[in-house]
Amino acid sequence: MTDCGYSRRKTVKLAILTGMESEAATIPADPNVLVLCGPAARDNLDAQVPADVGAILSWGVCGALNPLLPIAAVCVATLLVIAGPPIAAGNVTGSFDVSMSPSAGWTSRLIDFLGPPLIVFPTSTFSDAREIADTPANRAKLLTGSHAGAVDMGSYAVAAFARRRGMPWAAVGSVSDAWDQVVSQFYDVINPDGTIKDWAALEQLLTNPSTLPAVIKEAWTEQSALHSLKTAATMLAAQGWGLPLDQPTS
Repeated sequence: MTDCGYSRRKTVKLAILTGMESEAATIPADPNVLVLCGPAARDNLDAQVPADVGAILSWGVCGALNPLLPIAAVCVATLLVIAGPPIAAGNVTGSFDVSMSPSAGWTSRLIDFLGPPLIVFPTSTFSDAREIADTPANRAKLLTGSHAGAVDMGSYAVAAFARRRGMPWAAVGSVSDAWDQVVSQFYDVINPDGTIKDWAALEQLLTNPSTLPAVIKEAWTEQSALHSLKTAATMLAAQGWGLPLDQPTS
């Protein structure tokens, strides 16, 4: 005989979406955490996420729009401003005036569980399938239009999917490029699974060698962001990623 279902408990399973293999590598292995990586996973979450997953997290590097955000700062999204392609979730159609709120309780716990040596910023995030914050001028336009502090390329898909499934969602990113930084736009060198097409990246660089200084700086700042992500993942994994460690069965 059970006590209203509370004598047997099951672990809450978590899905984490990353954009690149390097971001996925920051997450400790856990049988109750499903790590999804790359544009193909982002665009097919309904098929990729099993029914027994109870929450989903957007995880990876992000760009700064707010001048107060330093390289490698960890941003926890408190609001998501959506743009880009239409999103099949309720009335969300994708524009500056559309926003979605992450799980308030989960977001609060994520912030509480992150701390020194990390610099942690709760901030609104602008999310688009193809990041257009490649120059300081474009970042300034995004900041003015969206009033967001950071920008990423995957949280919009996580938020829309979570709404369809009726599950909690949250978004965490580490700043890989500053508000005044020019970054390369190597969209075509990322494979669907999040790995990098090395030869394609080299070909683009050789075609436009003037971008070399920016690429070198970007590589350095991205490594700093990934280091912060790994530290953040270690902290959060030790706390069950801020989710209830288990829940009663029915």
